[in-house]
Amino acid sequence: MKERQAFLVCTIAGLLSFGMVGVLLVIYPVRVPSAETAFLPPALALQFATSRQDILAIFGASGSAERQAITQSMLMGNRVDYGFMAIYAVFLALFFHGQRLKTDLRAWWTVIPMIALVLVFDALENQVLSHISLSPDGPMLGRQLLEMQLFSWAKWSMLAVISAVAAMAFLARGAFVLGALCLPPLLLVLPAYQSPGTSAVYLVLGVGLSWIVMLAHAIKRSQLLN
Repeated sequence: MKERQAFLVCTIAGLLSFGMVGVLLVIYPVRVPSAETAFLPPALALQFATSRQDILAIFGASGSAERQAITQSMLMGNRVDYGFMAIYAVFLALFFHGQRLKTDLRAWWTVIPMIALVLVFDALENQVLSHISLSPDGPMLGRQLLEMQLFSWAKWSMLAVISAVAAMAFLARGAFVLGALCLPPLLLVLPAYQSPGTSAVYLVLGVGLSWIVMLAHAIKRSQLLN
């Protein structure tokens, strides 16, 4: 695949990825019973939950109509999320494939295993999220929270590293502003881990910003607007 073709398909996958984000925001619940989780949409707040209280704040009282509605929305969103995983993986892989074609450095292929790991962690996280959604106050919640924290932080940490590699790609070609815009996720992993209730939102937004920068670069390299 030639450089322009790679970035063209990358652009399409990137646009579809952001389109899927919009779809997921519509499918997933938009409000929760407690304002304590209002720093993030409920589906993301669930990923960064650390206690039984966090879970109950998202799902509400047992047996309530509100909990049933939230559970159904979560399960539907989790099913659609598998499609999102496939699309964003193509977007990221083709971005770095385009970088390899542009620079002829095979080192860019080292990012592919990272993307594969993100998919594995994301899929495992999705399974745990579905189990929690089915039984938010079940006897296995403690173990499920530990598993979710492991998979979620592994996923977001790896996404931050991938954003940093994209920053290196931009910095290497003198695009210092674009490189700087892709660096924040790596710097925000530790603060987000230490204080997910207030800082995780910035990690999520940082990854989103780096994807926007990568998409803008792909659009330019694809000559789509020419």
